[in-house]
Amino acid sequence: MASDMIPHLAESHAASLPNARNAPLAIKDAVTLRSDSVSPLDFIQVRADVGTGRVFILLAELEREEEGKAVFSSMTAASTSNDGVQKSPSYRVIFAVVPALTKSNFEPLTEALVSTLEKYCVRQASFIAFGSAGSLVQRLALHELKLVRTLILIDAETRPHPTGWELFLNRLEAHLPLGLPFRSNVGGFFSTPFLQRIRCPALILTTPDASSHVRMEARIFEERLPTAWRHELARGEDPAQIIFSFQEVPAKCPQKSRK
Repeated sequence: MASDMIPHLAESHAASLPNARNAPLAIKDAVTLRSDSVSPLDFIQVRADVGTGRVFILLAELEREEEGKAVFSSMTAASTSNDGVQKSPSYRVIFAVVPALTKSNFEPLTEALVSTLEKYCVRQASFIAFGSAGSLVQRLALHELKLVRTLILIDAETRPHPTGWELFLNRLEAHLPLGLPFRSNVGGFFSTPFLQRIRCPALILTTPDASSHVRMEARIFEERLPTAWRHELARGEDPAQIIFSFQEVPAKCPQKSRK
């Protein structure tokens, strides 16, 4: 669906959105990643947990932490008045980072994400994920959909950090119904054949500097997810206002028309 289908997109919070600098990020102690004996929880580094109410989980790999921090600051500033009181509706925003996803750490990171939700008493959340961190929440939505209210994927991919060979396969598989014949020896997570099973509202955002590959992936998400909207962010556009507007979409909404 085109971006103009997003209800009240960029209107409901645009006028009152403060500058992100008005909401400094309170960084919690980071947990470093090391040996195989470390608990799965140590793979997730929770930077901040602010507010009460409907929960947002903002997830980024370490290399995109600054982008995540900027969106976190904008979201917390937009949901708090100048005197520090939460506006209505109220939101709780948890910002966490993970190391770069690989074939070897993907399963432990997925387990760590579920364990982190349990530790922070989160029964359901809207997930905002940057880049390849989106693969974690896609897998979560495939296996534990009850935990996911909505998905907001920013510059996301169907396979985390694809190699040149995998990008070549992607181009071939774009012309196949399921894209499975070439994948038997590749391994790792690949969501394209299963996207139709993710039955929650999904907002697909691309940033101005997104590569042509990421833009192609955004079109795949839009076409194959049952209830998806896509929006290209303009340079300097704050995604926080779009994320809040997107929450007006019902958690259970009809599948989009396949014309």
